[in-house]
Amino acid sequence: MRESETPSNTRTVAKNFAWSGIEVFVSIVATLATTVAVARVIGPQRLGYFNYVYWLGSTTGMVGSLGIPMMTFKYMAEFLGAGKPALPRSVFSRSLAIQSAIAVGLAAVGEALVLPLATHTINEFPPSWCFRSFRR
Repeated sequence: MRESETPSNTRTVAKNFAWSGIEVFVSIVATLATTVAVARVIGPQRLGYFNYVYWLGSTTGMVGSLGIPMMTFKYMAEFLGAGKPALPRSVFSRSLAIQSAIAVGLAAVGEALVLPLATHTINEFPPSWCFRSFRR
């Protein structure tokens, strides 16, 4: 390895680490702010239901991000490293289409399962419900 490549790689790794840290921090702050706002509006009992559904969605998202995205990263990196610039775009486009189809399908199934079980009407939560917590 040439000496000139080391600082560039170190700088790239440091930048990527910083961006990852910022992403985690923003995620934590946004989750806290959202939970506080939702808790003020829906109360503690329904907050338990909300947290369960949130946990279920988060866990499903984490598990879902292990398959197709990791394959996409792997093959895009391999093709870029091999000097084949057309193939990474194809891999990305195809995996995006597959993930989008899976997401739409799962959302449709979720809606079909949840809507018949819903106990509250849409009128219970008017569009301004999310701003009530900030008026106090």
